[in-house]
Amino acid sequence: MKKLLFSVVASLSLAFVHAQADDAYSKYRENGSYYIYTDTANVYTQPDFNSEVIRQYFIGDSVSLFHVGENLTKDYKTAPWCEVVFKAGNAMKKGYMWTGYLSPLKLSEGNVRFVYSLDLKKGGTEPLFTLKAVKEHNIVSTTTYIMHNVEATQRAHDAKIKKPRGLSEFKKMLYFDYSGEACAVPEYQIYVGWDGEKLSPLPLLTFVSDAGAGYYTEKYIFPLDKKGRPGMIILATESGEENEAGKIVNMKRKATNYKVTQKHDIEKTK
Repeated sequence: MKKLLFSVVASLSLAFVHAQADDAYSKYRENGSYYIYTDTANVYTQPDFNSEVIRQYFIGDSVSLFHVGENLTKDYKTAPWCEVVFKAGNAMKKGYMWTGYLSPLKLSEGNVRFVYSLDLKKGGTEPLFTLKAVKEHNIVSTTTYIMHNVEATQRAHDAKIKKPRGLSEFKKMLYFDYSGEACAVPEYQIYVGWDGEKLSPLPLLTFVSDAGAGYYTEKYIFPLDKKGRPGMIILATESGEENEAGKIVNMKRKATNYKVTQKHDIEKTK
């Protein structure tokens, strides 16, 4: 386990990479539709922030991308310029938008749009995951997570809206997954409850495995899951070492219980 823990600590101390062509912001697709994440997002005459602004979008607006161009690193994000087409009066106009303004995948529930992004933690080197619930250009709720390992945030990622699995306080559960897809690089999973007005974040889940050393996993057991308990969220952790024969030894398991409070916060139980 010492070797595994060393690998985990080393991976958590990696510095933030300023320019990565393979991060989540370089995967926007032509003819794709996305929500604006930032308060405002400008459309320019050229793929250049110094060119003329010809249109402005606001947080939660939907924009369709056409031609995906060259990457640009700004505010520690590497993302491409894309061509956009919009209506101006009776005419259609073309311009360019930097996709660092956008939320990577579209998520919505009724008239609420959920936008998210990875930003550099102010004054530090760790990416900050921020999720916002937006209604008619207004942020009604927001939550953040510190993502300690930059490699894990720069590969595959997924985002979904799921059922709350027996948690009656919530209408939906938002789910996000970031994976480094490599040994000793953690996978992060994020679960956030949504009650129609407020985002309620559960603790960040971490998974890490190092061939020849061992593994550490975390998962949630919700009330409707096997071994679930009514009104309870169980955080189950497991770790083990791999010996020279390739067998798992010194396996350890632990369960921590959480509940949803009257204000729909997530609280550890005694």
